[in-house]
Amino acid sequence: MEFQPQYSYISCGNGCNAHFQCVADEARLREICHEHDLICTKEYPYKNDPNAFYFAEDIAIVALSVPDYSNFSLRFMSNRAYDTVVQKTANQRSVTRMEALAIARSENFPLVKFFWDEIVAGLTIPPSSLAIDGWNAIASECFMPFEFDKSARMVLL
Repeated sequence: MEFQPQYSYISCGNGCNAHFQCVADEARLREICHEHDLICTKEYPYKNDPNAFYFAEDIAIVALSVPDYSNFSLRFMSNRAYDTVVQKTANQRSVTRMEALAIARSENFPLVKFFWDEIVAGLTIPPSSLAIDGWNAIASECFMPFEFDKSARMVLL
């Protein structure tokens, strides 16, 4: 059993991006959502393995922290520091290829990492720690399975 985004689901409104999907019993689904809301608040959203699936009596499945590709792409590609990096890198073909993967919501993160690291390698001046912290915040808030190290290279989690 897997989370099926094309079917209806209920999302946590507290910031953890959990999705609750009903297989048979909607009343049980709402009960599971309520149990989740007891530990998840807007101030302290629940965080867990982005690929974890939790079963409850074979009735509902809960996927916690599903990556939010659309929000990540929008926020990351409209980030001023990102724009500076992609303009100044000598590796423009890597920019084109990585952005094509991002637009297609590719889950081939090793390939995305390869292109991103090539972009960073093509810079004469590395991104600031402030820029990297901002990118890490966006990646974390969108539950992406990677982060950026102090040299701005992508680290797969």
